[in-house]
Amino acid sequence: RALRSGKQPVSVYIVVPPANADVFGSITGALFELAGQMAVSSKGQPMLFLLDEVPEMPPLNIVTRGPAIGRGQGVRFVIVAQDNGQLIERYGKTGFDTIMTTTAYKVVLTQNHPETQAMISRMIGNTTRRRVSKSAQAGGGLFNKTSKSESLEGVPLVRPEDLGSMRQGNQLVIAQEFMRHPIR
Repeated sequence: RALRSGKQPVSVYIVVPPANADVFGSITGALFELAGQMAVSSKGQPMLFLLDEVPEMPPLNIVTRGPAIGRGQGVRFVIVAQDNGQLIERYGKTGFDTIMTTTAYKVVLTQNHPETQAMISRMIGNTTRRRVSKSAQAGGGLFNKTSKSESLEGVPLVRPEDLGSMRQGNQLVIAQEFMRHPIR
């Protein structure tokens, strides 16, 4: 509670070496769960929870509930995972859907998993482009017949394969209410 009620902002860093993630996962998870529940149940200094490699910790209620209930309390959550499949494996489909719908921003790095690429492409949506088709029928001499037709078609604004071939250091930011306008 002192973290929220103090006059000065405070930073707390908990760093667990990847080799020890299994050993400390339960302890770290319990600490985040307790701190998160206390933070969203009180007002005070704004708080930011930066949870890197969330799938390496045990499932935490605060990961699925925190973004929705913390917003009004000045508590923000940054939930980091390498792939959607990791979150689905750890939190199930319902938990994953909750995380996706209650977080306002998604920062997407190069994605290797085709299902994740397709899901993100669908989330961003389509744009409309004009398609021109021309055809010619040979009839000989002056009697060649040609036709031209135009139509509008929906195509992905960001194709799934584009998400798998982004250059190192590039990312895509998808913001709530601006899903159709991702930032590169």
